[in-house]
Amino acid sequence: MADTKESTGTLDKKSLKNDENIVRIPYDEGFLQSTLPRIAGVIPFAAWFIVVNEFCERFAFYGGSLTFQNYIENPEQTALQRATLERQPGALDKGQSAATALSNYFMFWAYFTPLIGATVADQYWGKYKTILTFSIIYMVGWIVLCTSSIPSGYMEDGTPTWGGFAFPGYIISITIIGLGTGGIKSVVSPMCADQIPKESYMIEKNGKQYIVDPDLTVQHLYNWFYWAINIGSLIGQTVCTTLERSAFWKAYLLPSCMFLLSICIFYSGRKRYVHVPPEGSVILKAYQCIRYSFIRKRKYKATVQPTSKNFAFLDYASSLPGETQDEVAQRKWGDAFPAELRQTLKACSIFPLLTIYWVCYSQMTNNLISQAGQMKRPSWMSNDLINIMDPLILVIIIPIFDYGLYPYLSRKNIHFGYMKRIAIGFFLGGASMAVAAVVQKKIYEAPPGFDHPGDVANDISVWWQIPSYVLIATSEVFASIGSLEYSYTHAPTSMKCLISALSLLPNAGAALIGIFLSPASKDPNMHWMYAGTAVAAGISTVIFYLLFRKFDVEDKEMLDAARALRVPNPKTAAEKAEAEERM
Repeated sequence: MADTKESTGTLDKKSLKNDENIVRIPYDEGFLQSTLPRIAGVIPFAAWFIVVNEFCERFAFYGGSLTFQNYIENPEQTALQRATLERQPGALDKGQSAATALSNYFMFWAYFTPLIGATVADQYWGKYKTILTFSIIYMVGWIVLCTSSIPSGYMEDGTPTWGGFAFPGYIISITIIGLGTGGIKSVVSPMCADQIPKESYMIEKNGKQYIVDPDLTVQHLYNWFYWAINIGSLIGQTVCTTLERSAFWKAYLLPSCMFLLSICIFYSGRKRYVHVPPEGSVILKAYQCIRYSFIRKRKYKATVQPTSKNFAFLDYASSLPGETQDEVAQRKWGDAFPAELRQTLKACSIFPLLTIYWVCYSQMTNNLISQAGQMKRPSWMSNDLINIMDPLILVIIIPIFDYGLYPYLSRKNIHFGYMKRIAIGFFLGGASMAVAAVVQKKIYEAPPGFDHPGDVANDISVWWQIPSYVLIATSEVFASIGSLEYSYTHAPTSMKCLISALSLLPNAGAALIGIFLSPASKDPNMHWMYAGTAVAAGISTVIFYLLFRKFDVEDKEMLDAARALRVPNPKTAAEKAEAEERM
């Protein structure tokens, strides 16, 4: 980590402890002024256990799942074909449409099941126990996949054969893996952010004052969290696509071992974590609150006018003048809950349109892999290896954003709002699909297969796919990380896992759309499929920003008010200093 400098915008633990020019501003020396630059604080040591755990889990998930398309789509190879890399790896020979449909089913299930994990974590078990329990389920899925992908025998020419359990075993395994990863996914990032202290405080270094802002610390943490995901993805995809050339079971054994390691790392940090206890049935309480609000609105709308800007009907769920004792008795929540629910609904309102963005993104896991199989590649490259361009680009550009762009904007007090970031990501995702459409058209115009490519690749280089990967990777920094941060920073404590799960539903919706589109995912129509996706993303970009740009304005107003009025909490600052001395 870097020292605290104007050029970095982050606060380093080592510099905090050893640099004599850094002092904490006592409570009675002033307010947090809006003119002071705001910086990210130290990432607690406990959070790094979760970051490393996520590195291992994503190594397993992305490394293993990248080979699914080839495993299902292509026929098995002879020993000679494996040795000469004459044809892309394969096993079950079900074709591109079936492979794409199953890939989208897996993604749909993996991004729908976070609702289960969120409900269990928020209402019953808490985050730690939920992650540990679903990790065991996840591990069972990998074991089933490993065993079902072992060939039952070999033909005289070295071609492997699979028994009748290989295909149903694959479906069973991805269903179990999807449940396991889903149960973890909505919980792990909120638990990681839970390790960040929630209060702002002031420091001084070399005569300059700074505000250590918890929201910027969460942004800093999530950038590193996402960076770890992509390092894991990069290494996992590179190694697993190499292993699939010799045997698919080897490409699934390594992810199994890495996931076992992730469980051990997560368990080893159990005594260091900040554990936020579950707070009961939030979903049921939210339903009761909304229903109660509409009933009271009909009664009081003539005498009581709501004052809130968003979801104003929830104002009727709080105390009102002239209400009866029976109405008070029906209210099973505190006065703060309607405001928290309003905040939740506001955060969730952006998610439906994000489905179109994730339709663009999901092409990387299936159709772009098949597209690469139709193009000229170096002898050492399988068609799914090009997919590592996405995590490779992210590993390079995330630190640039974290240490360059975002700190610069913070020092200049420029508010780069979440909605603006997500809209930019939307646009870049659509642009990546436009490029893919052009490339597919070029493939259809190239010999020898033209618009019906066969086993022999058409005469066009696979490197033409790079612009698509650059655009989609850059879009993730804006749209994916932006929505992750927004869903956490705008979620009440009691609903963080729930909102995290709901933020993943657009991925599930995109996979569901992919299932319906899978019959069209075949030659010679692929360029129209990419073009249609690009047009849909472009239209959605405009609609998204017009609908939600007001959220950036409201966030800016709230931030300015907080900067001008917030007073440092002396107890929190003292506790923070003591905690950092112990780290």
